[in-house]
Amino acid sequence: MLCESRQIYKNPKYRVIRYNNEYFMVDLVSTWITYFFPMINWFLPKKYAKISENEFERLNIVEPVKNNVFWPVAGSSVLFGIILRKYGNFFNVQLKNN
Repeated sequence: MLCESRQIYKNPKYRVIRYNNEYFMVDLVSTWITYFFPMINWFLPKKYAKISENEFERLNIVEPVKNNVFWPVAGSSVLFGIILRKYGNFFNVQLKNN
């Protein structure tokens, strides 16, 4: 692995990168134009600051968690589809004038 990247809790602007046992805090959004053109991030230089290991440990780092939302949403969608099936003809509206 080339480097390890960690996100700071409730601060998406900065990211902490560990490279060769050195810690760097990188400013991801250094200009406002990146909000509208995110691909420009590849060409703009990033600002960073070297931090010590003690400062890194004091930061509130977010551990990645798995998002287990898929199955409850899929199950409730199927359930609502089955329950509302008998009301499907109610939404069939004729717009032709005779």
